[in-house]
Amino acid sequence: MPDLNFHELQHIQKLLQQQGSLKFIFDDFVKKSGNLLTQWNDYPSGDLWSRNQGVQKALEEEMQNLRTKLTANIESYTTDAWNRSHLKNDELVDGFIKNLALSEVVKDGLYARNTEALKSFLKRKVDGTTLSERVWKIADGAKQNIEFYLESGLSTGRSAALISQDIRQLLQDPDRRFHRIRNAAGKLVPSQPMKDYKPGTGVYRSSYKNALRLAATNTNEMYRATDNERWNKLPFVTGYRVSRATNNYGPCPICDAMVGDYPKTYVFLGNHPFCICKATPILMNEDAFIDSLVDDDFSNVKYVEDIPANGRKYLQGLIDDKKISVDGYLLKGNKGFFEK
Repeated sequence: MPDLNFHELQHIQKLLQQQGSLKFIFDDFVKKSGNLLTQWNDYPSGDLWSRNQGVQKALEEEMQNLRTKLTANIESYTTDAWNRSHLKNDELVDGFIKNLALSEVVKDGLYARNTEALKSFLKRKVDGTTLSERVWKIADGAKQNIEFYLESGLSTGRSAALISQDIRQLLQDPDRRFHRIRNAAGKLVPSQPMKDYKPGTGVYRSSYKNALRLAATNTNEMYRATDNERWNKLPFVTGYRVSRATNNYGPCPICDAMVGDYPKTYVFLGNHPFCICKATPILMNEDAFIDSLVDDDFSNVKYVEDIPANGRKYLQGLIDDKKISVDGYLLKGNKGFFEK
């Protein structure tokens, strides 16, 4: 079997590269916003923008630029993930059939690509929202962060560089800006802005972190989903093995529980948004493949039929404790394995 480790390492490098490119996009937004907010004037109670309509319009333009760049970045890396998965699996097919005499019809089937799957993925809705709408929410979160900052009065008299520094901290770690304060009893409690800012379940307060999460999830899901689709169409793939990456970040309850062999019908998209676990196809013996191909009968092939016992126990426990839903992220496309 060809060594696919290069492709797995490349995938992790691409995820890190994407995070770097997103940081560049946010840094550019922060710098331009900092320059704009030096022109902002304090406001009468009740209307943040009444004396700052020019600043508001210019900031909206920067927000739109942020949305456009984020969307383009995510679509570009998602498309790249689709291509890289196919290149990896083409290499897998090359290595497996190089000594086999196969007809062109059989070969064409082994190299088939589904371009419609990529188009559908880019247009899909997650929890009822498109990619553009999810990016819009991220940019809207950044705007809310900035408005909280202006309401605090901290921008008054500060230079563009210092305002940019404030905004960068605000977008990356708003809890440090919407800091906890001491109440009358001397205990630390959330400040009013922290109480007011409610991004929603499963969402960070940080718009920057939300962008990283959305991007990593899309890129990872596209790469893994394309793997899964290809393997389902390759009769010599009997299943796949999920294992921890060699450069993992230490123990992970989900990832540790989910290692093992899986049937091709189980869709592995990663165990969480930043998951770097790898999936490796399990292959038939070449002679057995030829025999099955000649007889047009793969019924005797020992395909992996069920998910690992530890993984099933772990996920079922989460379902029973109502920590995850059979319709949620972890079980996306795998509902049938838990309804037997």
